[in-house]
Amino acid sequence: MVPAQAHAMSVADSRRLTGSSLLLDAPGAILDIHIDDAIRDQAIAAWRVAAKRLLDLVGWPGQRLAARTFAGGVSLALTAPPDALYAATDLNEAAWARAWAETDDAAAHGVWLAETLGL
Repeated sequence: MVPAQAHAMSVADSRRLTGSSLLLDAPGAILDIHIDDAIRDQAIAAWRVAAKRLLDLVGWPGQRLAARTFAGGVSLALTAPPDALYAATDLNEAAWARAWAETDDAAAHGVWLAETLGL
């Protein structure tokens, strides 16, 4: 059960980017999130930390991160090797799970992935 103080969040889409896009000039992955504007900046900052850590852990240092905000949401993107775009979408989703766990009450939202991975 989600407590009353919990913030609204939903993942709208997660997909790979096979080339240049609005946010990136290289292949990568993008995650579209609907989130309360009040906690959006905090969540983006947490995602950046988690994504950088995961990128380093999988041996992809130096990849670029990008975020584009819009009313009620954010698009979170990262570059990745072209032959690993499906894995990049999983990595982006895992980074978001960790960020959301830090931003809101993880137990209330069932976000167990970050703890399972030991992030």
